[in-house]
Amino acid sequence: MENAASATAWTFRLPNCSERVSIELLHQLRNRARFLAVHGRQDWAKIVSADAWVEGSRSLAPELLPQWGGLCRLRSTHSLEEVRHCAEVGECTALFFGPIWETPSKKGILQPQGLNNLKTACQAGIPIIALGGIETPEQVAMCKAAGVHAVAVLRAARSKSTLSDMAKAIE
Repeated sequence: MENAASATAWTFRLPNCSERVSIELLHQLRNRARFLAVHGRQDWAKIVSADAWVEGSRSLAPELLPQWGGLCRLRSTHSLEEVRHCAEVGECTALFFGPIWETPSKKGILQPQGLNNLKTACQAGIPIIALGGIETPEQVAMCKAAGVHAVAVLRAARSKSTLSDMAKAIE
């Protein structure tokens, strides 16, 4: 949490602990985060008064999932087809899109989308949050030039100075 203090928003995803510990951690995050999203667990998001919940790419189609009590609704997407579908259905507040560049967690699973597809996704009429392989302020600037609303990082958040520089690049 200390390293990520400069982040505008935090997402809680894939905890490696019990539900009880996860809720305790989420309460701590809620007290520190300007914007908190919970990935895949609408119930946890509601319990801790999170700002948003994130539907995974393997979740039910957005039109089949109910809206939960004023939470922003974010969705992970990994193709332009998924972006277009979500934009047409209109159920989501914003979309994660990626991976933009190669990233260890998606290697052999998903191909990088690249900046051209990112730019196309940003023209779909729904805010796009780029993610995947974003490790430098220069990459953040390229994503911003493509039209993103925000970027999401994981590995880069481990370095307080890198994350701070990346936050400045998106402003």
